[in-house]
Amino acid sequence: MKTISRYIMTLALLITAVTGAWAADTYTITFSGFGNEACNKTVTDATLEYSETFNIADVDANYTNFYDVGGSNDYVSISQDNTQFTITVKSAFEGTVNVTVYYLNGDGDEAERNISVTCVKNAPTIDVTWDPATKTGTFTMPAYDVEIAPIYAPKAVFATDGNLVLTPTAIEGIYAESTDAIVKAGTVAKIGETENPQGIVMYAVTSTNQATAPELSAFSATLPTAKDITAAGDVDVLVWYYIKGADTPQGETATAENTFNDS
Repeated sequence: MKTISRYIMTLALLITAVTGAWAADTYTITFSGFGNEACNKTVTDATLEYSETFNIADVDANYTNFYDVGGSNDYVSISQDNTQFTITVKSAFEGTVNVTVYYLNGDGDEAERNISVTCVKNAPTIDVTWDPATKTGTFTMPAYDVEIAPIYAPKAVFATDGNLVLTPTAIEGIYAESTDAIVKAGTVAKIGETENPQGIVMYAVTSTNQATAPELSAFSATLPTAKDITAAGDVDVLVWYYIKGADTPQGETATAENTFNDS
């Protein structure tokens, strides 16, 4: 019996394509200071220029009319339209600025309300879409330099029983052209503490004249039998095997704990 000794190390996070335009920075913007606190609002994925429109009733349920809006600056502007006012964050900043809404209250008296606008730039994130079939990922390039740290997938291994490695073993005395298996299956180690193995054992059968391993396309997960072995007398064959490493589970990010290379 011979085993395949080839070992191909691939990047578990091999980035081969960039799709779409560069992504814009995003911000968490909070509007507060309303008379009705339930109307305070936080937006977590805003891009510049971001606008939010409010009803004057969010400031004072007893208002009778606007008479002005104010407080526009280099970062935030405010405008009014009938019973609504719109706050626009037009430039990035870190911290809080105020805009002012002037109105007539229910008694017809002039009143004002300072609306606080807080802006925080979100920490950069990269969402990689992983394709387990090709072991490649794609992502939208953000508006800043990106340094990719590859994670090398470990090699899948066979399970052990004490000091015994549970590789496939030959079964002697099998008749040619029978459907009996000529190899006892090997057992692949589990991934961590789960019931998922690190991969599956693949087999190929050749004559004893084969000096090198067959192409990977010749391998199958089915245990080889003597069905296609036709010869008189004693016959020797070579059974080649390797572990086809488990791909990254669908919907998960490739890590050194859930993605394995062939052994």
